Amino acid sequence: LGTSAVAASSAATKVHQLFCIPFDALGSTMATYCGQNVGAGKIDRLRKGITSAGVIGVVYSVAVAVLMQFYAGSFSLWFLDAGETEILAGSITYLKILTAFYFALTFVNVVRFSIQGMGFSHFAVLAGVLEMVARMAVGMFFVPRFGYTAACMGSPAAWIAADLFLIPAAMHCIQVLRRTVKEPEMARQQAVQKRLKAAHTH
Repeated sequence: LGTSAVAASSAATKVHQLFCIPFDALGSTMATYCGQNVGAGKIDRLRKGITSAGVIGVVYSVAVAVLMQFYAGSFSLWFLDAGETEILAGSITYLKILTAFYFALTFVNVVRFSIQGMGFSHFAVLAGVLEMVARMAVGMFFVPRFGYTAACMGSPAAWIAADLFLIPAAMHCIQVLRRTVKEPEMARQQAVQKRLKAAHTH
């Protein structure tokens, strides 16, 4: 798409990386949170934690998306000169499109790291593969037809593809953990009841 498109996306990506720091923090938090609750056998807390983190992320996403609709140019000027009008316009477009889909990025971070914290890291790897496939599809089929605007949709398409897999995968992981934790607990309770019964009989 030319050097201007590359420069515009590069500048926008730098701004994007700064605003992504809270998503990274949410992800790291959820990995620890889920790992600790699985270890403690408190499986019912997993869904609540994921939901709470998701709400925090979505509220932040909406705030950033609104902010970028008005100030994407100002943030782009951190890395560009005002005279680079074509590149500046491209950076603004990239940021507006990207941040409009931050809600999807929220769940990529929250749910992926939650799944890793639960001990199902292979699902997180599969989500990464789906992201790659989505980006390739946008590049191969949509960029040649729709140009720079389609290129700006590469990351959002990857996030949505990952979410469509990760959210059901997280539900599945929680169900598996519920069975895994409950079965030993039920066996323990049954053993206690048998011993009490035997003691009462004697």
